[in-house]
Amino acid sequence: MGHSLGVLWLLKNEASRFRGLVSIQGFDRYCPHVPKSRVVALKRGIDRDPAGTMEAFWGSCGAPGFAPAAALNADACAKGSIG
Repeated sequence: MGHSLGVLWLLKNEASRFRGLVSIQGFDRYCPHVPKSRVVALKRGIDRDPAGTMEAFWGSCGAPGFAPAAALNADACAKGSIG
């Protein structure tokens, strides 16, 4: 399991065990390993439907329902700081 997937899994499944979590460079290697067309599609999806796109993304990472739509900062997503 990649670092980012592992962090998402921990937060989804074991969050109650932690008071906090620091993930250093959690996503710095996402784009080099994913075809550019998928990254472009993700950005386009964020522009159209940020909550739905992120829910689909989290689901593909094995963490469906990772965060409620209300917790999503759509402006930060549009600028490239997804979260």
